[in-house]
Amino acid sequence: MKRSVRGAIVAVVGALMAAGLAPACVEYPQSLIVTKVVVAKPDSDGVCLIEPGSAGLVNGRLDVAVADSYTASLVVVNQLRVAADPARNRVETSNVYLLGATVRQTVDGVNLDAEINPAAGIDDRRAGNEYRTPGSGFVPPGGGQASVTVDLLDSAAVKKLRRVLAQQPDPKNATVTVIAFARVQGQTLGGLSLESQEFQFPITVCSKCLVDFPRAPDTANPDDKCPPPPVSATGASENITPSCRPGQDSPVDCFLCKANSPYCQNKK
Repeated sequence: MKRSVRGAIVAVVGALMAAGLAPACVEYPQSLIVTKVVVAKPDSDGVCLIEPGSAGLVNGRLDVAVADSYTASLVVVNQLRVAADPARNRVETSNVYLLGATVRQTVDGVNLDAEINPAAGIDDRRAGNEYRTPGSGFVPPGGGQASVTVDLLDSAAVKKLRRVLAQQPDPKNATVTVIAFARVQGQTLGGLSLESQEFQFPITVCSKCLVDFPRAPDTANPDDKCPPPPVSATGASENITPSCRPGQDSPVDCFLCKANSPYCQNKK
């Protein structure tokens, strides 16, 4: 009788495992979660820092007359359980190294791709709309969080968007809303490859919309619409608020983008 009961138990357990009812190896179905986009801010020395605990952006903005890409700092949470156990000499294997993200974009529900969206008709020789963008980060387990910086709009996408805006009746006042989708990849110290959910982030794209010209043009050089800050009798000059990513998310003083963008110099 005991053998019969034992055999029945084994048979039931086997059936449950075959039906997929056995416990999963990972506690959380989605081990990595992208929660928000945060802004990089310069410290007193001008070094750009990212604070994962800071408030997230509701949406992004990009001025394609100044910037060639939209670079976002994504905050990622690691939901894996802490694996370390000093009593058993067990090391931590649930730490995750972030490796980058897979990104795609849509405009009005249509993929931002030359083959699908004729308005963005620049062939970048990319296979489809999706691309891989590198990044790095380190996230501890048990709800730890860290940031990974990736391009939600790369240079190829920005070239297409410049063309889309140029075709509008009033290009300077026109905007295009792009929805960027990103899946972040990482690997645990134990060798497990992970991927986050697909995070969605809207970006308003414009041209010549995020540059300030706070000073009068140089009278000696009329073509220079962005002279340097005046110097006082003591030799001190006006402080210009630095920007970690000129042309992205907030207005920038023209002097900070003058060397890289013709618009920041001649306002044309």
